[in-house]
Amino acid sequence: MKDLAGLTRYSFLFFGFLVIQSALLAQPTDPLYADQWYLKNTGQDGGTPGEDINIESVWTKYRGTHDQIIAIVDSGINITHPDLEDNVIAGMSIDYNVDGFEDNDPSADHRQDFHGTQVAGLVAARGWNNVGIRGVAGEAGIVGHKLFDTSVWHY
Repeated sequence: MKDLAGLTRYSFLFFGFLVIQSALLAQPTDPLYADQWYLKNTGQDGGTPGEDINIESVWTKYRGTHDQIIAIVDSGINITHPDLEDNVIAGMSIDYNVDGFEDNDPSADHRQDFHGTQVAGLVAARGWNNVGIRGVAGEAGIVGHKLFDTSVWHY
């Protein structure tokens, strides 16, 4: 078993899933924001308007800070993704799955494995940047901890 004691330095840890109750200063410019019903449910795809995490009321006061580091523990994340790269803390990501040693590249092993990147986006995709989606804490720092080997996942 790898030593995971280094994970204690983070404010929050997300192990491949998101459980957060948090919550627009200006109208979003992110092209996919309108599809993020869990952030603002207007009845998209037959959903119930208002059944969301009510995040816009929080964003007027808080969007996270780069000093608050959130570790994404998953099967790897794309730290150069345009919606994530501004929030990635350089040199702090770890790949625990490298034959007997660790490195700082948490990228997924397979091109089709984007679960960790999706989780990172839900948590901390940079908002108001005209790119993709918006994360709950879009100004928080993030690091990737590649703990899972994608070959054990069956989607």
